[in-house]
Amino acid sequence: MSIVLSDMAMRIKDTTFVFVAHIGGGSTAREDKSIINAHVSRHSASRRRISRALKAQAKNSLTKQLASVNHTPAIRAKSSQRRSSTQTISDVRPLQISPRSPIDHGNCDPFNSVSLKIDSKANYYLRFGGEILESSIHGAGYRGWLSSMPSRQDYLSPDLLVGGCPGYCGANNRAACLAVAGHGVACFRILGYGVLACCASGVATLTSNQVARNDALSYTASTMRYLREYLKGVTYDTDNDLELLVYRLYRAEVLARNYQSASAHGRLLKSIFEHRARCSSLRLDMLSTALYQDGQRMFGSWTRPIFDQDWVEREYSAAWTEAETMFDKDLYQQARNISQEVADSTLRSILASAKQLFLQTVVQAERQQQAQPHNFYWFEARGEWLQMRLMNYYLDLDRHPAAEDSNLESVDDAINMCLVLAVLCVIRHAKNEVLINDRPLYSGCNNIVAQFDRRLSTLARTITQNHLSSKMEVFTFILFIAALAEHYTEPTPSPMRIPPVWRKRFGEFLLLNNLTSRSKVLPIIERFPYTEMEVALPSEHWIEDMVGASSQPGSRKIFLSL
Repeated sequence: MSIVLSDMAMRIKDTTFVFVAHIGGGSTAREDKSIINAHVSRHSASRRRISRALKAQAKNSLTKQLASVNHTPAIRAKSSQRRSSTQTISDVRPLQISPRSPIDHGNCDPFNSVSLKIDSKANYYLRFGGEILESSIHGAGYRGWLSSMPSRQDYLSPDLLVGGCPGYCGANNRAACLAVAGHGVACFRILGYGVLACCASGVATLTSNQVARNDALSYTASTMRYLREYLKGVTYDTDNDLELLVYRLYRAEVLARNYQSASAHGRLLKSIFEHRARCSSLRLDMLSTALYQDGQRMFGSWTRPIFDQDWVEREYSAAWTEAETMFDKDLYQQARNISQEVADSTLRSILASAKQLFLQTVVQAERQQQAQPHNFYWFEARGEWLQMRLMNYYLDLDRHPAAEDSNLESVDDAINMCLVLAVLCVIRHAKNEVLINDRPLYSGCNNIVAQFDRRLSTLARTITQNHLSSKMEVFTFILFIAALAEHYTEPTPSPMRIPPVWRKRFGEFLLLNNLTSRSKVLPIIERFPYTEMEVALPSEHWIEDMVGASSQPGSRKIFLSL
């Protein structure tokens, strides 16, 4: 299969993407703009001409049908008279697109110096990216179970805001796209190949058609190969769009779940940001988008984060400190109160930050209509930074798996690991995942769910068999999150669904410990990164209903059999 790659991408009106191969040379930016305008005009005129012809065919067919129904002979033109255009069209073969039509390929260059060729597959990938992929990502809630969470729409659009040139040109943005000609061929290639790689990766990840998947993988490989070759000749000083190029590579590899290559380009992107930070030219919006992609890579591959560096926290420190002024001081300090059952000081600090982030989430949701894009960057960056700290803490404990015995140190480690996974379930559960045709775009949620279920099953056996009453508060919170996550993941695809047993176990646990009402349970839950304000219960009597179901005869077998 021969693949024609391209140097320029643009969107015509609201629905049509055009990806053209720029063959030849010697043209100026002004000539390029004239060529594209001529191409667009001829493309539109050809579509109108074909549309008129098809309408005429349909009208003529209807006339003949009505004539046969009425048993009247069809009107025939005399041989001495010239036939109408409708009759002429009806007598010819079905319309064929001219070989020189710009819809597929052909020369539409008014200067006869450059040939433009349309790549239909690339055009399809771009349309998928602009109309489905990006809108789904931006339409997903940010984090948490609160229904009014701020959406990514209008807050974060890296392909529109990063690099000073458009990635997907929106409605009435044709002039902006044509202005790309002034940036030079290098920018064309970064723009076109980078966007195409991301779109093709998304198609390859989401499609169930094997042929379409293979085609998308082939396009992804071709575009990525070109970008890697181009990257070899680029340095910090020769190209200001270097970070945009590497970011597009990084994002495409994360989408394709090629985590080994993604890690390599993520480390390169980190070094670029470090250089920008030293030169005081780092863009926080660009860094925020990179942190988001690193979070997807981190949980998809279940490895350590790349951007967990002190300089990242320093860059955002001013914005994060300013954000704290939005809250009531007493309420903000109260959010740092974590249950004394969490003995580890590092984890207590992380959980206090998580509780404050959830509080900021509520305020951000209330102000989302007035919020500005730059306000969202610090908000997202703080959430990703918190998750990196949680992941590092978890992997540090995972080096020495806790034994299933009554040793207090091993039980503490097991509890802390489940506590970390419970908080991650609140932050990254399936309700906030990007779903396209009921298929998850990223795989991080699946891994968190699997780890949480496995660790919690082990912990439940340990605590039940050894009657460790000193850990009841934290275990109540962990079971509560498991039950809540199970409830909220029921409508989601099976890979992201919590196994349907934890609500039953939670109800039995509450009954065994005489925690039979909402008023008894919520004061315990609120000593951890949760308040009813941030994570609303499914119903007012949700806890009582679970306890009531567990109090029926023969209903306590699941938990006691652990």
